[in-house]
Amino acid sequence: MANNYYSDSTNTNVIPIIRVGEVISVTDNTKSGRIKVRITGIDDKETDNSLINCVPLLPKYLTILPKVGECVFVFQYEHKDSSPSASFKNKRFWLGPLITQPTKLEGEFYNSSLSILPDGYAKLKDPNLEEGSYGNDEDIVLQGRFNTDIVQKDREMWLRVGKTVEGSPEKFNTENIGFIQLKYGGEKLNRKIVNKEVITFVTEPVKINIFATLNTITEDGTILTGDLPKDSYIGSNINRTEVFIKVTNAQTGQIVTSFENENINGPNSRELALKVAKNFIDINRGNAWKIKSRSNDLIDIYNGNNGVAIFKSEPIEVKKIIPEVLLEKGKAKTNSVINVVANKINLISHDGEHDFNLTDPKSLVTNEEQEVINTQAHPIVYGDKLLEFLVILQNYVKSHKHPHHNLRPDPSTIVTNVTDFPLDTLLNKNINTN
Repeated sequence: MANNYYSDSTNTNVIPIIRVGEVISVTDNTKSGRIKVRITGIDDKETDNSLINCVPLLPKYLTILPKVGECVFVFQYEHKDSSPSASFKNKRFWLGPLITQPTKLEGEFYNSSLSILPDGYAKLKDPNLEEGSYGNDEDIVLQGRFNTDIVQKDREMWLRVGKTVEGSPEKFNTENIGFIQLKYGGEKLNRKIVNKEVITFVTEPVKINIFATLNTITEDGTILTGDLPKDSYIGSNINRTEVFIKVTNAQTGQIVTSFENENINGPNSRELALKVAKNFIDINRGNAWKIKSRSNDLIDIYNGNNGVAIFKSEPIEVKKIIPEVLLEKGKAKTNSVINVVANKINLISHDGEHDFNLTDPKSLVTNEEQEVINTQAHPIVYGDKLLEFLVILQNYVKSHKHPHHNLRPDPSTIVTNVTDFPLDTLLNKNINTN
C-alpha cells in the first residue's frame, strides 16, 4: 500500500480524511458489502488484487451496492501499535455510489460523478425534470436504479413503478405508470363567508399640480441653475428673471391656468420673481396641491425638498365592511385510502385454485408467469352491473304469472326470499374498481 495519509500530508498540511475513488470490484463471497476502490494518487502502484477491502458505512438494513466504474466516497482510518517502530495499519470505509442527478440513477461513471464536486471535470446542467418524476424537494424519497421509487409526502405515501418514460428518464409517465397510493386524511373544508371590518387611513388626494420654473439670467446670457445659494441670484451681473408656471388638474391633466413673464428685470429680479410666483401659486393652488420645481428657493417657501412640495393633511380613518371567505374543517371523520393503479391488477392467494408460480427466488413472478396470470386468473365481477341484473331478475320473479290460469306463483319462502332480498347489501361501498 501507499504511505499513510499522515505522511502524505506533510507538505500540504492537510489530512485527507475523505477521498473519492473508482470502484474496481464488488465481488464479496461473504455478502458483507465489502468492495475494492482505487484512489488516484494513492493506489497508483497497487494491483487490483492488492487493494484492501472497503467496508460499507450504511447499515445492512439498507443495502446499496455500487457498480464497477462508479464513484464512491472513501473514509480512511489509520492507526499503529504502541511500539514506535510499528507501521501504520489502514482501514477504509465506503459510502456511495456518488450519483450527480436523478436521471443517472441507473449508473454513472467515475469521471462523470466528479462533476458534482467543485473541482469536477464538467459542469452540471439542468436535467429539465418534469413535475412528478422524482418527487418534490419537501418529500422523502427512496429511489431505485431502474424507474422505481417510494415517495413519502404529508400524510401520503407512493410506491411506484414505471414512473418515467422508457428512454426519457426526465419525463413523467402519464400513460401506464403503476402505483400504490396510501393517503390519510379526508377532512373537508367548508367555505364560510363572514363580514369583516377593515380600518384604513387615507389622505386627501392631490387635486392641483403646479409646475414652476424661475430662470435667472446674467448680463452675458447665462441661465443660473435653481440649486444655487440665494446670494448667487443678487448682483450687478444679474440681468433679469423669467417666470413660467403651469397649473393642471391632477385627475385629468388638463391645464387650469398658466403664467408667463419674461421681463422681471434688475439685480434683484429673483426676489421679485419669487414674490410674483408665490402670489400666483397661492391664488390657484386650492387646498390639495403639489408643486414641482428645479428652483430650490421656491420649494423652500412651501417647506418642500428634492424639488417637490406638497400640502399637509391629517390621515382620515375610513371603515369598510368587506366579505371574507373562511375555510373551516367539516365534520367528516379522518380516514385512510389506498389507490392501486396499473394496467392489470391481480389479487392472488397462495391457497387459491391455481398452479401459478408465485415464489420464483429471483423475480417472485417471472415475466413469462405474469403473462399466464394475466390471461388465466379469474376476472372480478362489476358489483353495480351484477346488482342491475339481479334487480331485473327480482322484478321478473315479482311479476311472473302462470300462463294457464294467469295467477301468480304461490308466495312460498322460496319466492319471497328472492323478492324481499335487499340487493343493495351485496355491494361493499368501501372497495371500488373500474
